[in-house]
Amino acid sequence: MAETKPSSTPSRGHGPMSGPGVVEKPKNFWRTTARLLGYMKSRLAAVIFVLIMAIASVYFQIRTPKILGKATTEIFKGVMKGQSEQKAGIHISTYPINWDKIQTIVPRSLSCTWPARSLVSCSSSS
Repeated sequence: MAETKPSSTPSRGHGPMSGPGVVEKPKNFWRTTARLLGYMKSRLAAVIFVLIMAIASVYFQIRTPKILGKATTEIFKGVMKGQSEQKAGIHISTYPINWDKIQTIVPRSLSCTWPARSLVSCSSSS
């Protein structure tokens, strides 16, 4: 049989709650932060760019469903109007979807967002 070594510290098991029991607080947070930024001074522009892109990504993840919802509503209106015309006996070759309005939804939605909101007059009823 294989020998087992006695462990010097008791095992807490495996899984997400098996980390160290006591977490040590940093003694000089701001000094350490300043030193870290000093190390990254040559890449400061890249770090700022990444932070700006991360903020923009979150913003567009929040905004995209609203824009798609408006476009989907416009397509749905056209399909429902076309089906009601077909039920009424009117022959149509394509559904009357307002593609011009759909093409204006995305640019209008993007131009009425936060930093451009101060430059463009945006109406809330779109």
